[in-house]
Amino acid sequence: MEKEDIFSSLHPSLRYVLASWMRWEDLRDIQLQTIQAFRTGSDLLIISPTAGGKSEAAFIPVLDNIIKNGYLLPVCLYVAPLKALINDIAERLQNILYPLQFDLLVCHGDTPLDKKSETPVILMTTPETLTVLLYKKNVSLLSSVRYCIIDELHTLAGTTRGSQILTALNRIEEENRNRITRIGLSATIGNPGDVLEWMRGSHEGLVVTGEKLSKNNTFHLFSSEKTDIPLILSRELPGKRSLVFSGSRKETEVLASTLKNGIPDVFVHHSSLSSGIRKKTEEKTTQGIPFTVLCTSTLELGIDIGDLDLVVQTGSATSVASFLQRLGRAGRRGGEPLMYLFSTSPEETCHNLAALCCAKNGRVEPVITPRYPYDLLVRELLLLVMTRYRVSYSVFKKLLSRKPYNWIPEKRLQEILSHLIFNDWITCDGDLYIQGGKMEQIRRNPGFLYSLIGDLPSTRIISRDGEEIGSVPVSSVPLHCFVLGGTAWEATGQEEGDSLVVSPSGCSASPPTWQGTPAEVTPLILSKVRSLVAGVPVPFPVSDKIRDEINIFREQFPPDLPDKSISIRIIGNKTVFYTFLGKAWNRVIGIFVEKKYEFRYIHSDLYSITFSGILSSTTITQIIQYLQDCSWEDIAEYIPGPKKSGDRRLSLLPESCIWEQWCSDSLHIPSLLETIRGLDIR
Repeated sequence: MEKEDIFSSLHPSLRYVLASWMRWEDLRDIQLQTIQAFRTGSDLLIISPTAGGKSEAAFIPVLDNIIKNGYLLPVCLYVAPLKALINDIAERLQNILYPLQFDLLVCHGDTPLDKKSETPVILMTTPETLTVLLYKKNVSLLSSVRYCIIDELHTLAGTTRGSQILTALNRIEEENRNRITRIGLSATIGNPGDVLEWMRGSHEGLVVTGEKLSKNNTFHLFSSEKTDIPLILSRELPGKRSLVFSGSRKETEVLASTLKNGIPDVFVHHSSLSSGIRKKTEEKTTQGIPFTVLCTSTLELGIDIGDLDLVVQTGSATSVASFLQRLGRAGRRGGEPLMYLFSTSPEETCHNLAALCCAKNGRVEPVITPRYPYDLLVRELLLLVMTRYRVSYSVFKKLLSRKPYNWIPEKRLQEILSHLIFNDWITCDGDLYIQGGKMEQIRRNPGFLYSLIGDLPSTRIISRDGEEIGSVPVSSVPLHCFVLGGTAWEATGQEEGDSLVVSPSGCSASPPTWQGTPAEVTPLILSKVRSLVAGVPVPFPVSDKIRDEINIFREQFPPDLPDKSISIRIIGNKTVFYTFLGKAWNRVIGIFVEKKYEFRYIHSDLYSITFSGILSSTTITQIIQYLQDCSWEDIAEYIPGPKKSGDRRLSLLPESCIWEQWCSDSLHIPSLLETIRGLDIR
């Protein structure tokens, strides 16, 4: 079908809005492909770079169908991981909906459900609020849903938040007896076929792929001392519209505090700042003036922050997907995307080079979807009991026949129910399950069942005039002065409930120390680091200084390590496995070998595992053969479960389920063994 014919096939009113109101001269290739694929009736996974037009690609055929069929009630769900992203897409979408005399309804924690719109055709929400709508608030809003667009799918599909969306869609389909067409959107998925299979319903699925990474991207790699980065940025950033990504909230605050002394219009954006402060920053970026925003991953996703001149990353790249999301922010004026990569050690230099090599070759990490989302299943069981009061076993068992629970054996369901009965969450009335004595705790705090996001205790920080600035860990509250949002604050001594009142201060202060696990460098990046160590040339020009950094990093390894292999070397009275599989996987292998073969596991890092003593060639052969032939359960039986530390979420599950979900869906042991089987052992 020709491009003109595809456009002409849209409803005349939609064509008019796109051409006259939006002033689009034509549709992008990804939009044309999606319109054709949508008409096959298949579920779709749309893969296209950031700012590639994939959001509009999903909405155009849906709106075309809405107009042609005369739908008025919400027939399209839009689900995204971030409230800010929902607000941004809603604002952009109104430009198309308003002239069509359609409306939408935004529903999430910052916008309580109301009746501003009597007949919205699109309902925009988060996974958590979707569950609230389904079980608690207004299920009638969902009674006509026929389409679901899931944005930034790569951030959801690998977590139980993605599984939460699937359970909601299954329930809506079952109650309304309407099939829901599912449309996933992402810029970065390395295994689109697997993710589509996980996402799709009962119909076939199609992957729609847009353009690859542009060859016109310009990268500058800097190797410098950490203290030199602010000096370099102070020269490079003035007059530009820039994003500067750091690896943590603390690093972001430190850099912002330094840059604010020499650059105008410096802002901060991270998850511990209030939604109001973040919104003000986002609005500043659309005003056409130069700015510098210091941020964490909160600005990786598709929030529209206007045209950018420059994207900066400080520190080590941890994943190709994240690297591409950040790169996709640059070049939105139609110019060449420009990105600066700063490293402060030979190791960081090699990580950034590895990410860049993978990106240029079109390699992105696979998304590993959960097999055993027990934490979600147990919540669904309790929600069913809480809302229906009496539930038969057959209703529970039926859940296991559909995604995302189709990997879960019935014996685990029975173990969960027995655990809930033993702990008085539920009880039996004949052959029906009803609420137990502890359910009153959940009724007082039902959000515990709707959200799978764990929050650490924190204190709200508010200014004297009542503006919420953000939050800091409870452990940081005793600090008299601290930096938040790039500004030094001093506690006034006043407290309002769980909030601390502060005022701006000229004191010398440091940011709070936020708890959290830093992102680990992915096996894909580490596989390319192994290539650099093995002497594989960098496939693009780099400076002599960068080459020197590679050589310095290489010196910490034996000189003969081959590429695409696990190498085992005897060094003194120790045996070292050079795996380049990352800290988590190396720790799994180390614990397994120690417990099964009784060789003391000393240490592991991103690249290697060290054992005490000299392992014979026979023993090494046995270990490798076992790793290549065994099931993931054979390895997992040697691995301890997660630290519970009073985690209420884990108290709902029996030990067997906690352990299985931990080994399969957190440590990803099945993927570890699959990776090992693809490597040579030398």
